[in-house]
Amino acid sequence: MNQGMREGQGNRVSTVLGRRLGGELNRLRTAAGKTQLQAAREISATATKIVKMESGWVPMRDPDIRVLCEFYGVTDSQAVSGLLDLARLDRERRKAKGWWRHIPTMGNLAEYVAMEDVAVRIRTWQLALIPGLLQTADYIRALGVSSDSWTHPDEIEVLVTSRIKRQSRLWDDKPLEFHAVLWEAALRQQIGGPDVMSGQLNHLLEMAKSS
Repeated sequence: MNQGMREGQGNRVSTVLGRRLGGELNRLRTAAGKTQLQAAREISATATKIVKMESGWVPMRDPDIRVLCEFYGVTDSQAVSGLLDLARLDRERRKAKGWWRHIPTMGNLAEYVAMEDVAVRIRTWQLALIPGLLQTADYIRALGVSSDSWTHPDEIEVLVTSRIKRQSRLWDDKPLEFHAVLWEAALRQQIGGPDVMSGQLNHLLEMAKSS
């Protein structure tokens, strides 16, 4: 078993970054007119490993990426560096095992949060609700109470905590660039009553000032 396969053991889960990197390598291989079997031979692996790499199922080693780029005729050093940076970030994220994976109530939103966690920029527009990254705890709690998705108070508090945790992307070492356009209805709709909305609108003003 080669080193690449050993590194993949226990980490075989498709990730957002892995799929992005794998998709790019797939595009480069296709453009070069190479088969997965030919690519596998270049890195002394099996075609199955190439399939897993291109599907984002296994973390990728820098030497494999360099060899494949050379085999595919990629001569742009910046393009290669970009792929290596993406692979490094993917390996780091896999080791971190995103905090959202441990929250059972996250459900299908986990995939979105995974993408949000690595995003550089997000642009959104909302018709009826304040965007999640701009919601106050009271606003989130009011949404949870009015939804059929959560029936127990503890679940609602998990929702509040996880959504506030997501908002840390706006303030971390590499802050997310966030642009939001809100329809008037999102500002006028009474979620949780006047006091909750007053706090929410004041929070929006503060966030706008800090951007």
